[in-house]
Amino acid sequence: EVIICGRPNVGKSSLMNALLKRDRVIVSSTPGTTRDTIHEDVILDNISVRFIDTAGIRFTKDKVEAEGVNRSEATFDNAEIILLLIDISEKLTNDDYNLLSRLPKSNKENLIIVGNKCDKQINKTTKKELDQFNLHSIYVSGKTGQHIDNLENEIINKLKINTETLGENVI
Repeated sequence: EVIICGRPNVGKSSLMNALLKRDRVIVSSTPGTTRDTIHEDVILDNISVRFIDTAGIRFTKDKVEAEGVNRSEATFDNAEIILLLIDISEKLTNDDYNLLSRLPKSNKENLIIVGNKCDKQINKTTKKELDQFNLHSIYVSGKTGQHIDNLENEIINKLKINTETLGENVI
């Protein structure tokens, strides 16, 4: 399982569609459009991968959206890989900082920071701040598909390392 998470409107659903190479998930500029987890299975380099698009993680008083946030956070424990999306064209928000501070502790070796919206001008302050976290980052555009192949290769490499450490026990 590869979890796609981040705050609202960073492009999680656009990235999901780019990874699936089809329009599967509704994309909207309205925050909170994705309210539940959505998953699709694909084969990457002979590995079965389940991509899971999650609701944007933020504090909300909306009960339905809050349930979506809770479900998103519940997926972290079972993920082989977590893709934390950051809008690389904007300044980091409090929601971004909260996710950056929480996720590395639980799954640092399987966390990939994905700077989405690289088709826009990259915010130099955000890039510099992300570099300070010492986590692997890849910049992509879910909208245009730019550098999606690099992200896929990184996912494949991490999954192969995980499979090697499990050996035949997974079967």
